[in-house]
Amino acid sequence: MHSRTIPTASTVTLLRQDLVAYEPLLKESLGRFIAFKAGHLFFPQSLPAETRGEDGAYRAAHLARERKVLVPLLFEGKLLGMMVLKGVSLKAPKTTLASLPQLATSCLEQLFLHKLATSDPLTGLPHRQAFLAEVAREIDAVRLASRPHYTHSAAAGGLQLPPDAAVVEDGADPAALPACSEIDPMPAGIPWRAAMGLVAVQLGGLEHIVQRAGHCFAEDALRKAARALAQALPETALPARVGDALFAVFVREATPRLCRETALAVRQALDDLVLTHEVTGCNFRVAASCGHACFPQDIDGSQAERNPAELARVLLDRARKAAAAARDASPERVFAFRQVLEEGGRVSRLLPMHRCIITLGASLGAQEGQRFLVWGKDKPRTAAGGNGLSPLFKGELLIMETSREQSQAEVMHLSDPSWTVEVGDRLTLVRDARNETVPGAATPGGPARDLLTGLLLYRDFLEHLRNAREAQDVFSLALVRVRPKASDGDEAGERFHEHAERLVAEAASLARELLGPEAVGGRFSLNSCIFFHPGQSAEAVLAAHKALAERLDRRGVEAAVGVAGYPFLHYRKADMLDNCRKALEYALLLPAPHLGLCDSLALTIHGDKLFSQNDLFNALEEYKLALLADENNNLARVSLGVCEARLARLPQAREHFEEAVTRDPSDPKALYNLGCVCQRQGEAAAARKAFRRCIALDPGHLYAYIRLGQLSEADGALPQALSWFNKAAALHGGYALTRRPLARLYHTMGRLEEARECLHQALSYDPKDAHSLHLLARMYLDAGEDPELAKVLASQSVALMPGHAPFIKELARALDALGRPQDARDCLAKAQGM
Repeated sequence: MHSRTIPTASTVTLLRQDLVAYEPLLKESLGRFIAFKAGHLFFPQSLPAETRGEDGAYRAAHLARERKVLVPLLFEGKLLGMMVLKGVSLKAPKTTLASLPQLATSCLEQLFLHKLATSDPLTGLPHRQAFLAEVAREIDAVRLASRPHYTHSAAAGGLQLPPDAAVVEDGADPAALPACSEIDPMPAGIPWRAAMGLVAVQLGGLEHIVQRAGHCFAEDALRKAARALAQALPETALPARVGDALFAVFVREATPRLCRETALAVRQALDDLVLTHEVTGCNFRVAASCGHACFPQDIDGSQAERNPAELARVLLDRARKAAAAARDASPERVFAFRQVLEEGGRVSRLLPMHRCIITLGASLGAQEGQRFLVWGKDKPRTAAGGNGLSPLFKGELLIMETSREQSQAEVMHLSDPSWTVEVGDRLTLVRDARNETVPGAATPGGPARDLLTGLLLYRDFLEHLRNAREAQDVFSLALVRVRPKASDGDEAGERFHEHAERLVAEAASLARELLGPEAVGGRFSLNSCIFFHPGQSAEAVLAAHKALAERLDRRGVEAAVGVAGYPFLHYRKADMLDNCRKALEYALLLPAPHLGLCDSLALTIHGDKLFSQNDLFNALEEYKLALLADENNNLARVSLGVCEARLARLPQAREHFEEAVTRDPSDPKALYNLGCVCQRQGEAAAARKAFRRCIALDPGHLYAYIRLGQLSEADGALPQALSWFNKAAALHGGYALTRRPLARLYHTMGRLEEARECLHQALSYDPKDAHSLHLLARMYLDAGEDPELAKVLASQSVALMPGHAPFIKELARALDALGRPQDARDCLAKAQGM
């Protein structure tokens, strides 16, 4: 006879709290075997004697006088509790009482199968579908509670009470009616629900754990994270696993404040979770970010009337988006859904023509025409601003086109050309009049104008420019950016917002006076405006704007002006706006007055900006255009060679460097770069000659000495290499940079104590120098000294560079020396798989 088996999962089991949750279902199942009027769960401290038979087995107890039966609830041999059944009449007490525990166990097995079917097998929490079904039921209850309990009858032409509502007959005494407080506002059996909320918890760092410790360890981390999350929640909250690394918490009767408090508690519990790998001893943490959304607060308009199942998924998606935004944008890593638009946006991708893609789409409330300030990484505050760090204000974006999940925006201006917009920069919404449609802002039949300055709004200026430039063979554009003159020069704080509107209005007023009626102006950004000068060359326009800048300077306003003229090289008329921005970037780098013209130097500077963004091919084209504008621009020629070298085009790079040296033999930058290319091509003699000429022109060129030391080391001239490295160490900033090369050289020369000393010094300057840690671990193992210390050093080097196979092999050596051959084999297998 085969015994019946129940499928189990290691993390899913039946608990006492499950009995409470499934009590109605349990009573319904027991009612199929025995008739009773009422029943309830009972968790006794000690069991009544009647529930144990002579053989010690559990049995049901019949209290005849009270007409009660105590049924033991056994599951997998463990007593979970008792079910007290009331109003029971037993016709065959002996046989019924003996079989009730087995029948109850059968009912518990059904409950377990139900839980197993609705639970995630890895964590034991409810899975996505079961969770969403519960949320949908709650949304339905909230929506029902928010409606008045009458229906509108079109046939009757008015309001119609529900069928069971009391109707007051004509002439009835109002005093006979019950008080308002005695009338149940909800239909019978439906609980009152005012609101509910979801908290999404996104776990980060799991891919890193998988790479470093393996899949099984990552799954164990998920289990422990789920346990920590559940323990941090109140009893009424329902946690679930709804994605690979995404958890959700359903909070009943929740306000945004309660959701935030729940999210903070969960995040703190997960931050406190430390996971230690048994083999490497490395500690891992999961970085949790939380987002929350509430119903009905975060559901707009007609969306509230959608199907509850659809609304449950919409609410979860909004909470998930808030959690994704909180990961990088919030110091607390907790965001409400409505915060995402205001301060949770990020730059996700850079495009040509000063455009970029941002993470805010129509689903988050983004609209065309909205403006955002761009903030970079924190920078040290000035003396006037106090100690600590403050966000780095970079510039302003304008949304040009929106899609559901992202938007395309245009960079309107940069506060400093050296602070370029980068992927990952944070966005904050600018709430001003231009974000809204202002009635009367446009004259009938004409373009819309800014109410404060009288300038054309940006879109209308672009439309005017597109039409007007086609009739002009010569024209210029001038971009004017203003800021207050102050000793601290800090426009990253609130002062920028306070002064920007006033300063632009002042600049627009002076421009109308000085530039004449032919110049057409437009509002470009919060603190800048743009002017179209038909029929005027760039040089003439630059002179006129110099007078404007001087007038503004006398009024305490610092102005920067960038001018681009057409025709210029092969640029089209549509390219002039982009050239105007390049000229402004150039102007901001110049001393006062900040006046820049789009010429060869401006193109070179823009090429350097593209190069710093790793946009090598566009930088290459920009340097070529700079040389086309001025073939004597040696700075552009050297930069072009560096760009070619980065693209592994060494012959082309060498040609550019040699041409630069021919045109200017006294340029140490060209000589150093020529030496680097020759070294990469394996021409040691030519490289050594170039580096020596570089040092002759610039005796303090640290890297030229280090390169000469590397060349001598490669040739086997170790004493000469030592001399070059020591000369480099004597220069400013050279001591720290030469510790590791010297250690490597001393190790090759067999001077192990000096090598070890240099490595310790290198680690004192940079404790995260993985190569120094690796070399030091190897030296300890080669000498047969302290394998435990070697293992620690090798583990640190692997932690810093997980994908470097030589480091993992050194860790395997250390583990083998410690008598852990299986762990060593696991490390070697991992290294061979790379």
